[in-house]
Amino acid sequence: MTSIDPKRFRNQELFRAQIVRIYDSYRTALFKRKYYGYRLITSQQWNLAYECVLALGSSSVIAGWAIWKIGFGEYVWAIIAGLVAVLAILKPFLQLSKSIEQHSQSYVGWSAIYLDIREVVLDIQTKRIFTEEMLKLFSAAEGRIKKLDLSEEPKLIEGLKQRCVEEVKKDIPSESLWDPIASRLERTSPDTEEEKHA
Repeated sequence: MTSIDPKRFRNQELFRAQIVRIYDSYRTALFKRKYYGYRLITSQQWNLAYECVLALGSSSVIAGWAIWKIGFGEYVWAIIAGLVAVLAILKPFLQLSKSIEQHSQSYVGWSAIYLDIREVVLDIQTKRIFTEEMLKLFSAAEGRIKKLDLSEEPKLIEGLKQRCVEEVKKDIPSESLWDPIASRLERTSPDTEEEKHA
């Protein structure tokens, strides 16, 4: 395992920037995983409700209930039947199945990227080093990010976006991520008065 020496970079800040870039991608991947996970669930729920309405509205058993044959029942059922007919016509244009497929692909793609970068981050956190192998893993994940970005929704839903941002902040707080420069400063800082007299 070859460790990457910070001296390879022009200065320590550039080395730190590389680590921060990995952390940013890590949190972004989790954000996208959450966002498209919620979008997938919502799409599936809408599709299920749509299918249920169509199934109930076109049921000959329900249509035969006596309640639809007396008083206002006839008018109510006529409205329901008309609504179901309109929904059946609109179904191909709403493309709910396509929406589910797209959100499913995005969720699976971002989940795979998140787990790959998470492996790199956990190695950095536990070993307190940054190796060539880690850089290769991250670079491969970064290449997949560019491909996924091309198939994303042009505009994210603001309310859901904020919800996911807050969840990511709780799941991966900034202070939990190892800062190589700060750690080095702590190791090389002058002894305190208490340490001198210990």
